Amino acid sequence: MSIDALRFEFPVGSASWTVQIPPTVHRLPSRLGQPQPTSADPRQLVRDALEHPLRFEPLRRAITPEDRLTVVVDEQLPRLAELIAGILDHVTQAGVACEQVTLLTAPASSAESRGWIDDLPEAYRGVRIEIHDPDDRGKLSYLASTEQGRRLYLNRSLIDADQTILLCGRRYDAQFQPIGCEQAVFPALSDRVTRQAIAESERRAKPHDRQTLRQEAREVLWLLGTPVLVQVIEDGADQIRGVLVGLSDTQREGQLLLDERWHLETSEPVDCVLVPLLESQQRIGFAEVARALAVAATAVTPGGRLVLLSRGPFQLPQAMDQVREQGDELETAIAWLRHHRPEGWLDAMLWAMAALRARLYVAGVGEADFLEDLGATPLHRASELQRLIDLSASCLVLSDAHRMRIGT
Repeated sequence: MSIDALRFEFPVGSASWTVQIPPTVHRLPSRLGQPQPTSADPRQLVRDALEHPLRFEPLRRAITPEDRLTVVVDEQLPRLAELIAGILDHVTQAGVACEQVTLLTAPASSAESRGWIDDLPEAYRGVRIEIHDPDDRGKLSYLASTEQGRRLYLNRSLIDADQTILLCGRRYDAQFQPIGCEQAVFPALSDRVTRQAIAESERRAKPHDRQTLRQEAREVLWLLGTPVLVQVIEDGADQIRGVLVGLSDTQREGQLLLDERWHLETSEPVDCVLVPLLESQQRIGFAEVARALAVAATAVTPGGRLVLLSRGPFQLPQAMDQVREQGDELETAIAWLRHHRPEGWLDAMLWAMAALRARLYVAGVGEADFLEDLGATPLHRASELQRLIDLSASCLVLSDAHRMRIGT
């Protein structure tokens, strides 16, 4: 190994693996380098963005002490207590008491994800926290009918608020299409019937139908009036890249910031792609794993090597049983998943397609005997990873690839 080789250290399971990649082998993406640690304070980023919104006055000038505020909280965001504290810092400057602020979350979030509540500053413990209940008719209110004729019943605290703030992340969805604040409202905060109908439509929909659903979500946002959007762009390793504040017409700018950070363009495929997942294990599930592999698969040569470096085990969806049953017949498994579309089918299909395109290696998931039934080879130590690198003519590192989008 050359003394000029680049040194990389990756969290794998409970350990840290160090490998070296010669500069002649390692290739940086054309628009996206290795994520750099950021010292930005999320609380201060939010305060600054609220004080200097895009094409709008500071929010504190648009509210009065008597106003009731509802903040829709995206619980997928890292450093959430700090982001919320930044909003509360701003609105209390206008004389709004904590008791007049409702932090509203979608019902799908797990109880474990609500550790942010205990992390809120003591001064803001009086804020009201509501978990949306799509089955409680008393907590739903009729808003309007969409152009498609759908009657909209949304959370009552959302509709009755004098001012609504949407604290949401800008990211790509499972089809690598950009999503933002509209998905934090609809169908997340609607009634059970609507949520189930939308979920079934998304599971069965063709690309054109999915676009129609996205347009409907944007229409719902418009029908709400003038919610203030606090768009958060995430960075790698649970950090915040930036915050943009404005009204609904600023979503385009939010999308540009997302693309600037996470839209990747590569000049040509490489022999080996390393996919380290740097975010905390609590924020990584099988959906993120499958998405990371799907992104990496577009950058690897057919028959090359895909190496997933996980910080811990992940739970497989039931749809992965079909991949296991088919063994080496990955094409058969993909066809079955595409036709039957069981719960978790898309994530299972992304895994199978990645394993079909390249030789798949996985490290850091603990007991890994099951991997061989899923078209993957387990790695147990850093020396095995180093050998894969040494055997490759070119190598690319895509940290937190589940957040990326590759292509034009």
